[in-house]
Amino acid sequence: MIELNDRIDWIKKCDPEGIFSKIDPSKYDNMFQYQHVLDLRKAWKKKYDPDNIHTEIDPCNYNSVEEYHKAIMDD
Repeated sequence: MIELNDRIDWIKKCDPEGIFSKIDPSKYDNMFQYQHVLDLRKAWKKKYDPDNIHTEIDPCNYNSVEEYHKAIMDD
């Protein structure tokens, strides 16, 4: 069983700046799954908002790249 301390370690290792703190590590079975989700959100941000113009649109609030891209396009 994954302990709370393990999940806290995942956050420290995978997101030390706390940029993606909205993503709850308790939803994942292991650190690799959690890291994968963070990496996806980072890639979405880099691809669709590289200049960080849409600061009010957080990729953590979207379940798919299509939803995130639509939100940016509708902004």
